[in-house]
Formats: sequence, structure tokens, C-alpha cells
Amino acid sequence: MPRSLISIIATSDQNVDPGYDIYFTDTSSNTVTLTLPVITADGQHFYFRNINTTGPDDTTINAGGSDTINEAGSSYVLFTGTFNHFVALGTNWYIIG
Repeated sequence: MPRSLISIIATSDQNVDPGYDIYFTDTSSNTVTLTLPVITADGQHFYFRNINTTGPDDTTINAGGSDTINEAGSSYVLFTGTFNHFVALGTNWYIIG
């Protein structure tokens, strides 16, 4: 039987915990910054969704250590109402959806 996905709602800055698969961010009161763990194995992955629908605040996702995001930098902005899936390969987090 497949493993169930485990989710959490983040309302403040925090490190991404590998014990969770899905991070919903609520930025209705403030921006939220999430920091990915340093990549330890190919295929690590996380889903992120900014569930704010009322305000202009966004979520910033930072790579941990010297890892990169989409081979372009160390941070990514998840805008209000958007969803992305991050997958690790080597020392890079790829956004695949």
C-alpha cells in the first residue's frame, strides 16, 4: 500500500522538515520563508502551495546549504494561490510542476 502524504500549514518562517511532504503556506498576515534541507539523496521531494487568497504576501523558498533551485539561484518566490513540486537531483532542486 502506498504511503500517505503528510501535510502541514506554515504561517511563519521555518525550515522544511523531511517528515512532511506537503507544505501549505498561509501568508494572509505576513510573508513566509521556508528553507529546504540540504539534499542528501536524489528524489527527495516536497509540494508547496500558497493558500492565501486575500493579500499580497508571498512565500519565499530558499535552498539549503550550497544547493540551488532550477540551477539558477538559491531562492524562489511562490506567489499567492500557486503550487509547485520540488524534486532533488544532485545538488539542485528542480521545480517540475
